[in-house]
Amino acid sequence: MRGVAMARGGGVRSGARRESVSGVRMYRILIADDEPVVRYTLALYLEDAGYRVLQAGTVREALDLFDAEGADIAFIDWHMPGGGGAEALPLFASRAPTLPVVVVSGTNNVSDVIRALQLGAWDFMTKPIVDLAMVEQTLERCLVRARLLRDEGRLREHLEEQVLQRSRELEEANAQLRREIAERRDFEAALGESEARFRQLVENIHELFWVRDVFTWRLLYISPACETLFGVSPKQVIEKPELLHHFLAQSNREKFVEELLQTVRAGEVFDAEVQAWGAHGDDMVLRVRAFPVRDAAGHIYRVAGVAEDVTQRRQAERRILTSLREKEILLKEVHHRVKNNLQLVVSLLNLQASSVYDVRDRALLLDSRNRIASMALVHEELYRSDDLSGVDFADYLPRLARKLQSAFVIDVELDLQLDVAPVMLPVDIAIPCGLILNELIANALKHAFAERGHGRLSVSLQCQGGRAVLAVADDGVGLPAPFEALGERTLGVQLVRSLVQQLGGELRQQPGPGAHIVISFPVGEV
Repeated sequence: MRGVAMARGGGVRSGARRESVSGVRMYRILIADDEPVVRYTLALYLEDAGYRVLQAGTVREALDLFDAEGADIAFIDWHMPGGGGAEALPLFASRAPTLPVVVVSGTNNVSDVIRALQLGAWDFMTKPIVDLAMVEQTLERCLVRARLLRDEGRLREHLEEQVLQRSRELEEANAQLRREIAERRDFEAALGESEARFRQLVENIHELFWVRDVFTWRLLYISPACETLFGVSPKQVIEKPELLHHFLAQSNREKFVEELLQTVRAGEVFDAEVQAWGAHGDDMVLRVRAFPVRDAAGHIYRVAGVAEDVTQRRQAERRILTSLREKEILLKEVHHRVKNNLQLVVSLLNLQASSVYDVRDRALLLDSRNRIASMALVHEELYRSDDLSGVDFADYLPRLARKLQSAFVIDVELDLQLDVAPVMLPVDIAIPCGLILNELIANALKHAFAERGHGRLSVSLQCQGGRAVLAVADDGVGLPAPFEALGERTLGVQLVRSLVQQLGGELRQQPGPGAHIVISFPVGEV
């Protein structure tokens, strides 16, 4: 630069100063000129306008300052020793492509202007600068343009980022769509295969399968089994659904259909049997089951049903029930006759005992009589019961205890306490259990209350966990020795021990007063 004239237009400077005072960011201006006077003049003017100015005498100094502190705009002299604007422009462009660079030259050679603009200069000013306000106008114009370029760049970057994000979202959406299409194809293929298997199943079973609309009762599908059952083809039934009603018995036709509809519309399963006529006019029993079918919202919109010919099954069941009743009658008769025969033996033993004068021998006969009577009582219970699979011990045990109490004439006010759970014992357990009770109760009645005016005898039978617990206890004189030690002395003790082993049970003697015998044995689930 070869000169700068004094500025005119102080109003611009005062405006710039107001912008600086109002808080506008202080821009950094880099001035590169080999003439100190020119640099200082421009710097003072721009600093007075509110800018921060960096000064350099060469291109190298200007680049070092820019690298160290940066700049918002640069004024570069076109001709300087060691390189001027022509050399500086590419270097600045490589560092900051959007940096505004204004070339200042002492010549107004058009070729210099063109070359400077080609190298990236934003503007071109010639010296001497008569009005420094033009410098500030050029500066502000370049700064506005730079800001617009930066905003445009940020906007472009933002738009590019949005485009990339949208592209990624579209790619993900396309990938998801492709996956859903593939899943739908797989689902449709699986659904088609399932429908084919279902159709093959329902068209090859003997039962009649049908589907109706729950609102209009229109028949939507019926399997080929209708031809086997009623002699009409599925096509005929689809065209005239009322054909099916003609095969139902007239007496319960309307009531049957009404109950079916009411049950299914209430969301319940319908299951009933109805009298009908087959393809050849023969009587038939149909078991009809209907199920509500719901849509995705949970509303019932279809009825699926199965009709099955159960005529032969019901006839077989009736034959079986008749046979069972006949066998029950026969078995009751057997128990009745066994009971009568045992009762006859009891009567014979009574007669025999009445003709025996030896007290010991008579007691032996009466003991045998009581044992046989306990077995006869089991058969009597079976004869009287509707269930021939077992003996109701809640009824049997009290009857046995009172029979024994009446059989032994003792001058004792006896308090007989019974606690018997309602349990059914099979015959193979009931008879041994009855014999055990006979021995224990008879022993207590004969020996426990000697020379006493009163006594208490308790008998209980409880079941828990697949085992029965039988307990006989009295408050009498007790046993003369431990129960196990009495086995060699009396037949009754030997019989009890043998029967407990037969039942697979355990016998325990509890401490007194009196005798207290507890027997537990397995009975399974009763």
